[in-house]
Amino acid sequence: MDMEAFADMVGVSIEVLSRDVNKVPNASRYYAHFRYVERKQGVCLASDSGNGDTPHEAVRDYVRQISGQPLVIRKGRKDEMRITCPQLTCRLEG
Repeated sequence: MDMEAFADMVGVSIEVLSRDVNKVPNASRYYAHFRYVERKQGVCLASDSGNGDTPHEAVRDYVRQISGQPLVIRKGRKDEMRITCPQLTCRLEG
């Protein structure tokens, strides 16, 4: 499933942010994640983010990490959703 179609289906958006690589040595310049989405890891929730030297690389890394994983969306809200993420693809230009 396309990442953008998945985001529309579950009502989330992707955020791509940049790091100040001068303050965080050896870190990737960009990181990406869906807002309000956490991965269920046993009894804990993990807030994942993809990393890359370009925005596209960061999104692709994030898509790779969450594909096929159990997710909790909008934890603790009335519209909380628990699903297994389908295998996602990413068609962003990069």
